[in-house]
Amino acid sequence: MGTKRSAAHPCRTCGACCHYRVSFHEGHVTEALRPLVAPFLADHVTMHQDGGICAQHQGTTGRSSTCGIYAIRPPPCREFPASWEHGEENVYCDEA
Repeated sequence: MGTKRSAAHPCRTCGACCHYRVSFHEGHVTEALRPLVAPFLADHVTMHQDGGICAQHQGTTGRSSTCGIYAIRPPPCREFPASWEHGEENVYCDEA
């Protein structure tokens, strides 16, 4: 018999990318995101971090992870695919 795969998205157990600093252009800050970011560069903001990990990360990295603001997460988080999620490797995901 083959290996049984979970239907859960791989990011639901990993969360390693949440250890990266997430910065993005201030033009992408919605009202809902405004209290969750801090100024970063001239026209960029960064998500607040707590101990070197995004403050919105919930759970345990590598076991059970989720994003506390998944529905309103910023563009860098939306655009960061899990490695092999769409049939292509993401070396940054694998590195994390």
